[in-house]
Formats: sequence, C-alpha cells, structure tokens
Amino acid sequence: MNATAAVEPVIRVRGVSKVYRLGEVDVCALHEVDLDLYAAEFVVILGASGSGKSTSYSISSTRRGDWETAIA
Repeated sequence: MNATAAVEPVIRVRGVSKVYRLGEVDVCALHEVDLDLYAAEFVVILGASGSGKSTSYSISSTRRGDWETAIA
C-alpha cells in the first residue's frame, strides 16, 4: 500500500459466522471470520471445494442478508 492510500478499510468484516442446515445436520461454513479489504488491494481467496469461499464473498459483498454478525 502506498502512502496516499486510505488507512481505513473499504470493507471490514468482524466475527462473521454462517451455519447451513442440511436436514438434521448443521454445517459450519464460516466461524468468526475477520477480514479487512483496503482500497486498491488485489485479493484472492483460495480453498478447497466447500471451504466457504462463495459464502465469504456473498457476505462480504453484502449480497445476502442472513449473516449472524453485521459488517462494520
């Protein structure tokens, strides 16, 4: 990050958890995730299938409204 870049993140996510119910089984997709994204940052999220990548994107981009902890 250069000296002129914003010090505050443009997206701040704190303590986000997401649990899906599959029948009688709860599947934890995210557990107390914290994330800060800054202006002009290039971010890549990698992980195995089912590791919560799409859930993380959906919540952090505010496309969904069913998260347990609000985005600051």
